[in-house]
Amino acid sequence: MFSIRPASLDDMPSVLNLYISGNYVGSFSESDVTYVATLNRGDIVGVVRREREYGVSVLRGMQVHEDFRRIGIGRSLLQYFTQQLGSSACFCIPYRHLINFYGAAHFRVLSSTDAPTFLTERMNDYLKNNNGKEYVLMYRPSLFACEFQDWNWRLRNWVDDNTAKFYYSTCALDAKQLNCLLTEF
Repeated sequence: MFSIRPASLDDMPSVLNLYISGNYVGSFSESDVTYVATLNRGDIVGVVRREREYGVSVLRGMQVHEDFRRIGIGRSLLQYFTQQLGSSACFCIPYRHLINFYGAAHFRVLSSTDAPTFLTERMNDYLKNNNGKEYVLMYRPSLFACEFQDWNWRLRNWVDDNTAKFYYSTCALDAKQLNCLLTEF
């Protein structure tokens, strides 16, 4: 059994050891908000960090010890992380094969032309030194926008075509209103 919690300063040596064992080469800042997954005996087996860069939140350094993968630790870390985000939007640069994993937490693939410049540059650096790994830029809109998109999807799948057409003809948002929903509050 494991639990997820905010990391303490005393946890940092174990967090660094976990990163070293997983060959993580990203940067680490004292201002990062770090969350850890611990076993009942206290061993740290997973970590994820939130960093504020240039006014936006960025998920950094998601790592689960290789002996403890595929038992829900990563999913629990990501869920805890997104709960802590509250209504904030967030970016990340995961491995391409994890698109569905992050997609379950409302992260969506983002074109490099739509991403902040510093993230596009970081991803380009990752790609130059990738050792065969593929990366992708992803973005999680604010919580309100996620809830709106989910509600909108459920409505369209629940009502019949005529009701949906009536709803959209009387209540549809214009492009400017929709863009407001998709920005960070």
